Amino acid sequence: MYYQKKITLYNIYEASKILAIGLNETQLYSLLKEENVVSFDRYPNQEYIDKGLFVGRVKIQKWNNQAYPYTLVTEDGLKFIKQLYNEKCREKSQNFLPPKKPFPIEGYYQD
Repeated sequence: MYYQKKITLYNIYEASKILAIGLNETQLYSLLKEENVVSFDRYPNQEYIDKGLFVGRVKIQKWNNQAYPYTLVTEDGLKFIKQLYNEKCREKSQNFLPPKKPFPIEGYYQD
């Protein structure tokens, strides 16, 4: 008999709380949009769906028949987001170069 592994899915709000990296739901979506993981309408790109990192779903409002796509994150997706966040932080810290000397105040420094 064939048994399929049960996959636990988290919405973006739950993922932001589980990761505890200091990003709320909106900031996490922004990070994923910056890195082209999700599209502008908050639906994951097919590449990441195929890798098993994210699942895309569409919710339809009954009162106006409007479709609202959203993203669910798998366990592997949580690891991916954590790695992506760490790389982004490392990249920002390398791009920041503090000045060698404090900004000069006229008549304060003597070289």
